Amino acid sequence: MTSYGAAGRRAPWVLLLVLATLGTTTPARTAAGGRRIDARVVRVSDGDTLVARLATVTPGLQNEEKVRLVGIDCPETGQAPWGSRAAARLTTIVLHRPVILELAIQARDRYGRLLAGVYLADGTTLVQELLVREGFCRTLIIPPNVDYIEQLRGAKTEAQRAERGIWARSGGLTENPAEHRHR
Repeated sequence: MTSYGAAGRRAPWVLLLVLATLGTTTPARTAAGGRRIDARVVRVSDGDTLVARLATVTPGLQNEEKVRLVGIDCPETGQAPWGSRAAARLTTIVLHRPVILELAIQARDRYGRLLAGVYLADGTTLVQELLVREGFCRTLIIPPNVDYIEQLRGAKTEAQRAERGIWARSGGLTENPAEHRHR
């Protein structure tokens, strides 16, 4: 239903509402069906987990959220030397920098962490893909969160062929992160 003023024009408040909405909506928050959120990384916990301060808090989200990078599994901190290397690389890439979180279809894991694709501020560079391509972590695709499956598999294949990082013949990862956690 459209609201019109006495002379048959749209009421001025409708125009103001539209202009106000346009002025506050950024492409990051409107892309991907409203699943993208601007944030700044305030801490890195390990190679695939960080804490981000959200620019806009919406229902169901906190000002600061622990975020699990969906689609990857990095060595654990105790898996020397690769756990600390993965955490250091993630720190170099994102700490104290703006990022864009793209919420996964299943937005939380069993530990309450937010599950998201993490993009650099350019909106096109997927942090998970960088980490996989550079050999710091494996892919870990858990349905229904399959958004990045093709690009992550391609990055993994590239890292394996080049024997980068955890895929190196000498000094590579000898136990996958899941096996390490079970021990």
